[in-house]
Amino acid sequence: MKKYSSLPRLFSLTTVLITINSVFGIIPSVNFPNLSQPVQAQESSLDVTEAGMLQYSLGDYHGAVQEFTKVINLEPSNSENYLLRGLSYLFLDNFEKAKEDFSYTIQISPHNATAYSLRGFTSVLLAITEAKEDFKNSVFLLQQQGNFSTAKEIELYIKEMDDAIKSSMNLFRDGI
Repeated sequence: MKKYSSLPRLFSLTTVLITINSVFGIIPSVNFPNLSQPVQAQESSLDVTEAGMLQYSLGDYHGAVQEFTKVINLEPSNSENYLLRGLSYLFLDNFEKAKEDFSYTIQISPHNATAYSLRGFTSVLLAITEAKEDFKNSVFLLQQQGNFSTAKEIELYIKEMDDAIKSSMNLFRDGI
């Protein structure tokens, strides 16, 4: 059996470094994990929330959703996390998920006026999006039937709805 002579020196060197760092206050000894336990990196919910806010502020709404989902897993009863993820979904035009998160916010915090406003706003956008699908189907059928003038009118109406959504989202983005 081969004996590793450097192993005792490694342990004594580690002990010396820990002692020196503890004495000088560079790295408190409480920061060293129990070496008999597996080392696990744990993020605090505040760190994850800050990462989500950074992603959100940079316009990376997919990244923000991922971070806010992480923090929701860490703190499922914090309504603000659902609100923040809902806002991210809103800017991804995922109105169903946004409305769901705003509803969770209201369920946890029934006096949150912002959540009610956002859910209402999202409900309107969701209804418009669903109405657009019906209008698009109508245009397709009208064109198949040869009624091009009515199809053209509905296409113009769809464009107006798209413009209204974009305008609302821009006003909403500027307000947040």
